[in-house]
Amino acid sequence: MFSDQQYFGVGICIPNAQGHFFKALTKWFDYYPTPLEAEALGLKEAIVWLGELGLSMVQIELDCKLAVNDIMENSNN
Repeated sequence: MFSDQQYFGVGICIPNAQGHFFKALTKWFDYYPTPLEAEALGLKEAIVWLGELGLSMVQIELDCKLAVNDIMENSNN
């Protein structure tokens, strides 16, 4: 995230079944969200991209505990 320039980027990496590099995607956005909003948008972009690739049996990992907690809390409702 680059607050002085008002943009941020997300990076997504897909390993193969052996854990080696398979595909990656980066995207830039022209606004400056909170870190939690940036993680949520990154997750949305990953889900959309996985769908475009036709991948459905996947495990998604996030590095933002707040985002994971929010998702897990809301998935029980």
